[in-house]
Amino acid sequence: MKRIALMGLIVLGMVIGIEQVEAADLYVPSGYLTIQTAIDAAITGDTVWVADGTYTGTGNKDLTWSGKHITVKSVNGSVTCIIDCENSGRGFCFSNLGIGDTIEGFTIRRGSATDGGCGIYCEASSPNIINCTILQNSGGNYENGGGGIFCNNNSSPNITNCIISENTAIGYGGGIYCWDNSSPSITNCIISGNSSNGGGGGIFCWDGSSPQIINCTISQNKSMSAGGGIALNSSPQITNCVISENSANNNSQGGGIFCHYNSSPQITNCVISGNSANGGGGISWWNGSSPQITNCIILQNVAVGGGGVYCEENTHYTYTNNNCWGNAPNNYYRGISDQTGLNGNISQNPQFVGGADFH
Repeated sequence: MKRIALMGLIVLGMVIGIEQVEAADLYVPSGYLTIQTAIDAAITGDTVWVADGTYTGTGNKDLTWSGKHITVKSVNGSVTCIIDCENSGRGFCFSNLGIGDTIEGFTIRRGSATDGGCGIYCEASSPNIINCTILQNSGGNYENGGGGIFCNNNSSPNITNCIISENTAIGYGGGIYCWDNSSPSITNCIISGNSSNGGGGGIFCWDGSSPQIINCTISQNKSMSAGGGIALNSSPQITNCVISENSANNNSQGGGIFCHYNSSPQITNCVISGNSANGGGGISWWNGSSPQITNCIILQNVAVGGGGVYCEENTHYTYTNNNCWGNAPNNYYRGISDQTGLNGNISQNPQFVGGADFH
């Protein structure tokens, strides 16, 4: 009988010992004066709620944590909850964080850092970045870019429903920079008005980084090198996107998309319109690249050669069911002959409504 009672106490102790602590909500500024103090107090599973306001200064920028997985979220969304870095420091800085963390509903503006990731910096970290506006951040260097978001060393964040706009990179990737096997999922985002001195005014994907870019508008970005909209040497999936009015300057290639060094992107159901470059106003591919381009409309792009499509001799491609029309001075140039009438490809006015409305 004593043995049974003793075993019962042991079992009860085990149950109490494994009881999980309920997730807590921590509030800024009512409970914690700064965002970082609330983050420091949080444990795995907690949510830090940030009220409306413009947050500046120490404790409200260069926000970071490790050894736990939490959510940091605004109460009412990015329009009314602003992290203003005042041109010194970043919004968020993640290093060796892994997966399972979320930031949601912030405007992150006026960040500045010499080593890139001026809005959000991800090193071996893959947070969820949701409903954020990444605005007017600038800096970086020619090794580390990303005026808006920096992804390096197997960082593959989920970037969803974000506006990434008016960011500037001294090096590569004005909006988003992906390097060293970093393959973020970029979904339902607007990436516009960003600029870079290196390649990829909007997005730069290099060194084994192959993001999924889905349902995005990539527009009015500019690069002083190749790839006004997107520059890549990898194998991203670019699906259901509008890539428009981007420019690659300084006699560079690929106003909309530039593919380099054995890249093999899949570009599907996209509109590529009104972009400009020296070669390949819409798309340009070089150095053994082999893109698959399917069900795309490539129209009214401008270049010295290959207003629509430009490729080097002896490159490979799969080009099916596309409409390439109204590009100047020509639709196809150099290593690709006129594809009209081949493999379901046509050249007809798509009769869009006009402006930025591609319906």
